[in-house]
Amino acid sequence: MVIYCTRCWKDNPAGSQVCQRCGAKLEADNRSFIAKLLQALSHPEPMTVERAAWILGELKASEAVVPLIHLLLTSQDMGALEKAVEALGKIGDERAVDFLSKQIASSYLSVRLQTVKALKRIGGDSALSVLKKALNDPVSSVSLEAKAALGILESGEIKG
Repeated sequence: MVIYCTRCWKDNPAGSQVCQRCGAKLEADNRSFIAKLLQALSHPEPMTVERAAWILGELKASEAVVPLIHLLLTSQDMGALEKAVEALGKIGDERAVDFLSKQIASSYLSVRLQTVKALKRIGGDSALSVLKKALNDPVSSVSLEAKAALGILESGEIKG
């Protein structure tokens, strides 16, 4: 078994009392599950970041909105961006719309598609405005998804 330091993320052998890299005590971590997930958003291993973002979205953890937005602003990893966008859509907080609007211009197709889906879930006038920009996406799958999302939101159907 490996014990990860919650300060520097160094993997330490089972039974270690102190982190080999930073010297932090490796004791029981009594923080909440959400707090641990929020810290995992800065983990150096990309799959850990993706899993943490996905779980935060599944939990609809409103306290994750700002850290997920920070991830959007700082990460270049496609998987992390995609999962952060997806999580923000599931959480449904309108504070994310301005930051999601920047993802419409992402070079990653999967991030743009996930952004359209997230904006559809969030809804509201700001989301509608961003979705209208996505109609001009050069990839038809994105523009078609945006058109469908606009149709649903403008008709007043349930988000999701």
